[in-house]
Amino acid sequence: MFSHGREAYRRNAYMICYMLYKNLMQNIPIIMFGIYSGFSGQIIYETVMTQTFNILFTSWPIIIYATMDQEYTKEILLENPQLYKKGLKGKDFSVWIYF
Repeated sequence: MFSHGREAYRRNAYMICYMLYKNLMQNIPIIMFGIYSGFSGQIIYETVMTQTFNILFTSWPIIIYATMDQEYTKEILLENPQLYKKGLKGKDFSVWIYF
């Protein structure tokens, strides 16, 4: 139970960070085009193209990573309790990680 929780916490932290930056990089050109066009309502990308790109090219890599990645084997985690301190101290999931 502990090893699964540690790995799930670590993978979720990476996934949240990835999704935040992915969405920023996807939406910054849209915001910049809105400023350039005077917020006229004109779109830079077709809606279907944006949704397809988001689902096919940017979601699958992190989903595969988040489900398949394992930093340590379960045996190593059970033998070394000090490896759990990283999660308790918030080194994977904190405000400073994003900046």
